[in-house]
Amino acid sequence: MAEHTSTLSGPQRSVLRWIADGCPAGVMEGYAHPISAAALRTRGLVTISRRGPDAEITAKGNDFLRQTDETEDASREPRADVLEGVVEPKSFPPVPRPLAVSLPI
Repeated sequence: MAEHTSTLSGPQRSVLRWIADGCPAGVMEGYAHPISAAALRTRGLVTISRRGPDAEITAKGNDFLRQTDETEDASREPRADVLEGVVEPKSFPPVPRPLAVSLPI
């Protein structure tokens, strides 16, 4: 079974979060989320019931969400060393549009 979890698509992350939240009704629409859920099952992040549409997140899935949440939180924090000395961009005047010219036919 594949163990590659470092790259999940946006829809797969959304489905993983949805499953972690208990699969609330009315959140997922269409037919794409069962396909994403099957991909998550292959990666060992969720389990899916064979009898019905029930799914549960695994410990590995919870770990993955925790790691991605921490990574996203860290990437959102501005770093002082990067922002130091940053100059605001200048405001340039708008570029004039060329006048319409009539060409003889």
